[in-house]
This record gives sequence, structure tokens and C-alpha cells, in this order.
Amino acid sequence: MPESPVRLLSPRLTVLVATKDEDGTTRAVPFSWVIPVSFQPPLVMVAIQKGNKGTLPNLRRTGKFTVNLVSSGWAERAVKCERVKHPENAGLKVKSIDWDVPVIEEAGAWLACKVRDILDVGGDHLLVIGEVVKSDGEAKDTILHISGERFVRIGEEVRISRHLNL
Repeated sequence: MPESPVRLLSPRLTVLVATKDEDGTTRAVPFSWVIPVSFQPPLVMVAIQKGNKGTLPNLRRTGKFTVNLVSSGWAERAVKCERVKHPENAGLKVKSIDWDVPVIEEAGAWLACKVRDILDVGGDHLLVIGEVVKSDGEAKDTILHISGERFVRIGEEVRISRHLNL
């Protein structure tokens, strides 16, 4: 078995999950363990490490978060958010939407979510299920995370027919 079998499932979408701290300021942290889990209702899942001291308590307290897609033009600033408390300290701008949840202005696309459930499936991460209540934008020049400091841009589109004659 490989050293880390989960790494075989790379690259993964890179996003900033933004929440509000108790004092009303924005916290934004990069994550790459995020996937859609339902079309109707639209649900997404973010895996957050147990013991997380910022994003997870905010999610539990407010019940809201945004998933902001990271593109290459601001990827370094997005990754820097892991080391600074607020996205403004990484040179990013925050805007509010009418649902009182922070959105990263640089994001070409974002999803505003309400927490539907937080599941403990016995591993070292909790699965946060969010229902998308608002979204905007289009995914362009999106960055994918391979591992560590390795990222890749989405490149060439390949079309494969799903209606194969067997």
C-alpha cells in the first residue's frame, strides 16, 4: 500500500472556506478536501481536521460559510491565509453579501452555504455538509492541489462521449 493512499486522489480543487469569527471579522482558510454531494438540494462537503480551532468553531456557532474557488492570479495569497488570521492580512479583499457571510472578492466563483450537518465518521477529519443557498461566478483558471507545495492549473479540456456503443 502507498505511504498515503489518499494522495492517489490528487489533484483536488483548492478553495478558501470563509467564516465569521466571534468579533465579526472574517477568517478564510485554504482547503482542498471539498466535493459536491447532491444536485437537489445542492450540497457540498468540506473535510475539516478534528481539533481545528478557527473554522470549525465558527461553522458550529454561525451555521454559515462560503466556499471561494482559488485561481492562479491570487493563489499565493490564498495559501498564505493558512498562516494569517484574516484574509486582509494576506492582501485579499472581503465583501459581504445580503446573507451576512463573507466572500473573497478575488474569487471568480463562490458558494454561500448553511451547515446541514457535521459528521464524525471515525477518521481524523469531520465532514461538514453545507447546503448552497447562494452562488455566483464562473470557475476560471482554477488551481488544484496535489500535495504540500505542489499545485497545478486546470488545463486542456478533453471530451469523452458518455453514450458509447458497446
